[in-house]
Amino acid sequence: MNIKEALASYTAPMTSHRAAGRARGTTGWMIAGGVVLVVILGSALALLLRPSSSEPEAAGRAPTPTTTPSPSASPTAPPASASAAPTKKASPRPALARVAATAPHEISIGSLVRAGFSTSLGTVHRHLIPDRPDKLQRVAARGLPGSPGTDTVILVGAANDRGTGALDDLDKIHVGDLITLTTQNATLTYRVDSLREASPDDVLALSQVRARDTGRLVIDRARYVRGNRTGSDLVVIAQLVQAESIRP
Repeated sequence: MNIKEALASYTAPMTSHRAAGRARGTTGWMIAGGVVLVVILGSALALLLRPSSSEPEAAGRAPTPTTTPSPSASPTAPPASASAAPTKKASPRPALARVAATAPHEISIGSLVRAGFSTSLGTVHRHLIPDRPDKLQRVAARGLPGSPGTDTVILVGAANDRGTGALDDLDKIHVGDLITLTTQNATLTYRVDSLREASPDDVLALSQVRARDTGRLVIDRARYVRGNRTGSDLVVIAQLVQAESIRP
């Protein structure tokens, strides 16, 4: 036997043992790889079978709709300022027939007063003084009754403790009562707007008396007891509401 044959006979068993080892190693790796593959496939299958979180939780139960807040049916209005409040307008005066202004002839107030007129009162000092108890006087420096007239008409009369004064019952008058004043050519109707009590010295200083209003009538009642001027004067302020001509 030569050296080659000796080497061949020596290495042959080693080669066969290595080949068998390789075969056994290859088989082990294949088994391990198969197990890993089975695990991976099982995990993938489990993921595929698991329900997606983006799908509804259960069939037949619809997702809860989003509620949109609806606006209030009656929105609260901002508080109105005091300056925005509407102001009350004065009632327009009625259109009256035109009647020439002239001296008064007679006055009547329901069943309270019915009296004629004396001469006009020309001289006025601190207060108005009627010249006789049973007649009224017009202040000559102010207006003549007419429609529309010339100025505020101011009359003065007396009430006394003897019961002979032309204006004894004037204290029973009320706001809204009508006063009828006749002249030579017209019948004028006034409605009482307000009543005032004032000292005799303050009557001419009242704003309604000082104002020059062509449709205004002022009656000053002077009260006397035992012939002496006493107490406060009753002042009646009225406005012209009707004018009618007297035809001959």
